[in-house]
Amino acid sequence: MPGPNIIIVGGGLSGLCLAHALVAQGCSVTVFERDPSRNARGQGYRLTIDDTGSESLQACLPPRNYDFIRATAGAVGKTGAFVFLDEHARELHRFTFDLEAGERRGHITGQVDRHTLRQALFAGLGDHVHFGKAFAHYEEVPSGVIAHFADGSTAEGDMLIGADGTNSRVRRQRMPEAEPRDTRIRGVFGRTPVSRVDLPVLGRLLTNAGIMALGPRGHVFFCTAMRFREEPPAAAARLGIEGDSWPSDDYFMWAVGVRSLNGADLGELDTTAMHVIAARAVDGFHDDCQALVRASNPNDLVVVPIRAAPPLKRSAPGPVTLIGDSIHTMPPFGAHGANTAFKDARTLAAKVGDRTRPFVVADALDAYESSLRRYSRPVVKSAMRMMFFATADFPFKDAIVRTALRTARVFSR
Repeated sequence: MPGPNIIIVGGGLSGLCLAHALVAQGCSVTVFERDPSRNARGQGYRLTIDDTGSESLQACLPPRNYDFIRATAGAVGKTGAFVFLDEHARELHRFTFDLEAGERRGHITGQVDRHTLRQALFAGLGDHVHFGKAFAHYEEVPSGVIAHFADGSTAEGDMLIGADGTNSRVRRQRMPEAEPRDTRIRGVFGRTPVSRVDLPVLGRLLTNAGIMALGPRGHVFFCTAMRFREEPPAAAARLGIEGDSWPSDDYFMWAVGVRSLNGADLGELDTTAMHVIAARAVDGFHDDCQALVRASNPNDLVVVPIRAAPPLKRSAPGPVTLIGDSIHTMPPFGAHGANTAFKDARTLAAKVGDRTRPFVVADALDAYESSLRRYSRPVVKSAMRMMFFATADFPFKDAIVRTALRTARVFSR
């Protein structure tokens, strides 16, 4: 029996991951992406794939796609770490991870370049992806759902999945009450080639760790290294992964948390002005932090408004649902966003592919949303809590947070 006809709005990480899983089940799948091509705009820098993300990608993707992601992930040793520092690069607390255990399980254990990951997710989907299709709205009909696009075209399917990110138009129609809340924090993200900067202190840490330096007045500086285990062009040729744009140079990805200026959106500023703001945000931090910002190219800077989804409530089941940032946008503290999105794809694909009972679209999507509410809520809360303690500015906050981290360090020995 042929699988359902499924429309996916959005060709980001979660939408493409889901498409692979559904195609493998025999579903008719079409991904509608608003960009004119896969390389039309920057896709951010690197991200961390944890056990949840690895298991979800492994379940959803063809083996060669997954093997490519593993091959091009960051080089790792036996252990990894996430280290909290004060603004002078003095260690407050260290969380360690057993990377060898993940390697033995076939997991992705290093950092992953976001652009390379997206190329891997496109590979093999071919005509399933339609570019230049900006979603306008949908309408439910007796046979399922019709998607309407800005160019006047339409597509009809049994179900529609909104994977169109934080500013999701699908969500605004399907669950307007789930609109993310603005935290008033802006993340300024930059990249600095490893070859361009000398880091006498942080360089040692960044060989196998990510760092977060907590400064006064709620300022925070984050950095990690992206050192490719195998250069993406070589891995693509070896594994037969098609793509026409591959990064190859190792780099440091850094970010600073900046509060919105008098209600203004920092995204309205040009890159030179954003570079100045980032430099000011790390004024007083260790010289290595300042060097990373100074040595970056202003044109590589990206400003991301940090938003957070409200707790999800059950809504009337129907032929439309959401995955990824479109339904559980969260602050990038704890590296949960992409990993939860991949879990969404795996969970939804399993509900759609469940043949132990008669298939009913609304029932399958309702079962998925029930699972989604259960596992996404604590993750969003955790990310919000981490952001608050890193960026909040209240009397004695710095002393409280640093004492808590130092105490955790003592008792974890």
